[in-house]
Amino acid sequence: MNEETRIEAVVTVDNNTNRVLASSTYGLSSPPEGPTAERTTVVYLYTQPPMDLQENYYYDFAKEEFIKGPERPHPYVEWEASLNVWLPLEDEYLNAVSINRTKRLYLTDWCFVSDVSLPADDLEEVRLYREDLRNFPSTITDFSIPIEDQNWPEPPEFLLSDTNTRMLFTFGF
Repeated sequence: MNEETRIEAVVTVDNNTNRVLASSTYGLSSPPEGPTAERTTVVYLYTQPPMDLQENYYYDFAKEEFIKGPERPHPYVEWEASLNVWLPLEDEYLNAVSINRTKRLYLTDWCFVSDVSLPADDLEEVRLYREDLRNFPSTITDFSIPIEDQNWPEPPEFLLSDTNTRMLFTFGF
């Protein structure tokens, strides 16, 4: 085998979505090129694969080539090969929103512990914030943007006065 026909990688492609499932270096025990019983196809790559092959490429079976698609906007999407687009997985997305919301609620639990005394105005702000958080998932209409880019309710200002607390509310999720 000369240098031009050397196999650089063995790539497994999902037959339904055309997305790359896995890639590995070629070895003597590599599977043969072509369809498999697992509804995948093995494709030999004769050039060095791009670093983002698995994340951003799909295989065009008609053209027999890998094509770079749009970058994955967030983890809660799946590739639709017939349209060449990412489609949101709304249930998974909302589950992740719910987990994130619960963490934000948790950060305010201390405000209601009996040995903590907050001014009535601050306590009311936290109560309203928590109510907004509980209602937040029902307000989501755009599942194409990352969860952290959603228009989350703003925590009361007094909760953000401490740098560590501000970081938790802003980046900790």
